[in-house]
Amino acid sequence: TVMQKVEAQPAAFPAFSSYISSYIETLDSERVNLATLGNVLKKRFSGFDARNYKFSNMTQMMRKIDGFRVESENAPDGVHKVVYISLDEKK
Repeated sequence: TVMQKVEAQPAAFPAFSSYISSYIETLDSERVNLATLGNVLKKRFSGFDARNYKFSNMTQMMRKIDGFRVESENAPDGVHKVVYISLDEKK
């Protein structure tokens, strides 16, 4: 038999998910810089840190929350990457 891996989302994810969706919908852009989003979450949810949910970083966490698309692009310096979060229209 083939066993499927099922990952349960932490209980707080629904609160984060709905807040992030609402936040993105208020923006002039269809996406938000991940660093900006992290700062917004820290202000809204006291002590927020992706590592508290067993992720090494925000990018990994956002990839596990349904309803969002994670994209990365080269930064203007050509060395670093900039990560953007947008609503996944395929819901």
